[in-house]
Amino acid sequence: MTPERRRRIRGLGLLSLLALCTAPSPAWAVDSVEQITDLSRVERIAEELEESPLYIHHSLRGRWSDDSQAALEERLGSAPLADLSVRVVVLPSVPEDETGGRPTLFLHALHEVSGHDGVYVAITEDRRVALAAFDSPVRLPDIEPQEFTSPHRVRVKEVLDLVEEAPHGPPSSTALVEDSPPERGDTVPRPRGDAERFWDAVAPPGVLIGLLVAVVRVLVHRPSRWRPLRESLRSWAALVERLTPSNDLYRARRAPNRPWRWWLRLTLRRELRHLHRLLERAPADHPELTRAVQAYDAAGLVARSPHLPPQAMVCAVVVARHGVQLVERPDLPLLEPCHINPLHGAATERHRASLPRQRRLTWWVCARCATGPLDLRIRPFSPSLPIRSDRGITHYRHARDAWARATTDPEQAFWRVRRELEV
Repeated sequence: MTPERRRRIRGLGLLSLLALCTAPSPAWAVDSVEQITDLSRVERIAEELEESPLYIHHSLRGRWSDDSQAALEERLGSAPLADLSVRVVVLPSVPEDETGGRPTLFLHALHEVSGHDGVYVAITEDRRVALAAFDSPVRLPDIEPQEFTSPHRVRVKEVLDLVEEAPHGPPSSTALVEDSPPERGDTVPRPRGDAERFWDAVAPPGVLIGLLVAVVRVLVHRPSRWRPLRESLRSWAALVERLTPSNDLYRARRAPNRPWRWWLRLTLRRELRHLHRLLERAPADHPELTRAVQAYDAAGLVARSPHLPPQAMVCAVVVARHGVQLVERPDLPLLEPCHINPLHGAATERHRASLPRQRRLTWWVCARCATGPLDLRIRPFSPSLPIRSDRGITHYRHARDAWARATTDPEQAFWRVRRELEV
């Protein structure tokens, strides 16, 4: 064997020894409270024992009625058990927990965490009982697991009777003894959440209602008027119409009925990129190049000012669209945007309507708002775009701030925006 190979073997052996030394020991190898690495469960149980001297694990609460649990808590809160500071913990036996499924070691850890002296009683699901006294005059008897074969409620009463009948002496503490290992590993069921309980409660009536609807559908059958092919062709035609680029600059656009900043930011960036490309390709002798550049500068200043209100971004989108129209079609006049929602585009239709307690006014709306009845209400499902003003939430037409005036006045919008931004 070469020296190089010997060094490699010694190095691997040393690394293996270090790995074995640093590996965490299994739960059954823990012999004292100081060797326990995770006390989160013990701390949680200690916090609950601060409120009540009885703790029952959620997987075992089904074996207790409300009356029996209340009677046991009342007994623990009255003399003589209250004078002895008796605390009872009912939990399952899990060999993989932090104490290796040993209830006596668990009681010592619980005393270390809580810091309260007295008598601690642990009862596991596999009928094992552990008692531990800390600075208490009670002389606890030795208990064998086979002594208790009764259910949990009766078993706790029998153990408490032994504690009451135990002799007293000078205050002392129970030494840590090794418990018998659990015979089998009990699995702790996970508590059901609110969603699981909801679906368990809703599933039976939902199935019954579904069966009832199916029976009614079968018994009262009528020929359906639904034409899936016709409806699908109509929806596809509408989708193609929306995606197909149009040369009509007065076309109605789809827009939300709330001034959401994320939507306005994305739309303003898209309109500015479009206007920038048009300005780069426009000839130097374009008749409306100066006004288009002013529109681009004004909208760009709003886009670079995040502290401005949402109505400023709405105004910037409208001004950028006007700049696009000035470059592409300088022969078309700049129309006032839709009174219902300026983000819809130019107003091409005229309507006579009025709000409650107001005189009858002429409303100019886009082609989309003109197809149906004029809805001037500001609601979540109405097309109106609201704006906050001194009078509360109102339409852009009735607002008095500089941004609303610049939005509804296309001819004076550029210098109004620049004057508001002081540029």
